Amino acid sequence: MPASRAVVIGGGVAGLLAARVLRDRFERVTLLERDRVPEPDAARRGVPQSYRPHVLLARGQQVLASLFPGLPATLAQRGARWVNWTADVRWWLAGRWAPQCPSELGSYACSRGLLEATLRQALMARDGIECRDGCQVTELVANDRGNAVQGVRFCQDSGKTEGIAAQLVVDASGRHSAAPRWLQQLGHPAPRETRVQPSLGYTTRWCRLPAPARPDCKVLYAMPQAPDRPRGGIIYPVEGDRWTITLLGPAATRPPAMKRVLLPSRAAQAIPNWQRQCKRPSRSRPYTLTAASRTAGATTKRCRRSRPTSSSWAMPAAISTQSTGRA
Repeated sequence: MPASRAVVIGGGVAGLLAARVLRDRFERVTLLERDRVPEPDAARRGVPQSYRPHVLLARGQQVLASLFPGLPATLAQRGARWVNWTADVRWWLAGRWAPQCPSELGSYACSRGLLEATLRQALMARDGIECRDGCQVTELVANDRGNAVQGVRFCQDSGKTEGIAAQLVVDASGRHSAAPRWLQQLGHPAPRETRVQPSLGYTTRWCRLPAPARPDCKVLYAMPQAPDRPRGGIIYPVEGDRWTITLLGPAATRPPAMKRVLLPSRAAQAIPNWQRQCKRPSRSRPYTLTAASRTAGATTKRCRRSRPTSSSWAMPAAISTQSTGRA
């Protein structure tokens, strides 16, 4: 007989998928998300990079479809565009355009917001799943010896504090994870951290591209090439017949926030033959304000495993997170 309850901390893609898998082993699964869940077009406070292009890879879509049958069809009904990743994409890589050819590597292109909203709706349609937003987990509840987690305490955005008992707690809260502090409170040593600072910057704007301003492909991706082209560029389709246009670059070459979508002079720094790919880029019509963000760093927290106890609970060997902040 399945165990009584599992709790998942964090309502992003990782948390939603963790809750779905745990439902096969637990009678009830409760997902706690700190932010209030916004409309698909709006960015969650905890995901400032959500305006940037997010690619659902072909294998990833296959896995999602196995967990949520009918998910690809739902994305298509909501405006996601099918992309064959070897035939429909123009890649500028190592100073040349990569060859294009048909293949079976295809998936739907959409915004991260639409993907999360569709996953959440499919998850909540299952029995035994409870999704609660506006709930910030404040601590783990352990047994008297501190070597087995038995639940969590959390605070609602209304100020009310609650507790939930659980046989398993999964932390999928990402870059804001308080797991190291919680483990220290239970008497475990602080994990050793390894941090990488890529210092990448992104500037993105959503827009509508009339036919004359669209590229001659579904996705256009020009990777940076040092030292001549330190900036890269991406043109990526999302639902609602809209496009995201992004400039990216490291350190001192970070693209500035753009008052317009992409001025041809700036795009030319990142995308070779810009004028040929998009004959009239000046006709693009802004749909959103410019969103500038930077990759603040990638951190790996390495935890030593606990000594064997009567409990099946143990600390993970490593926790990896990537931090992104608004510029």
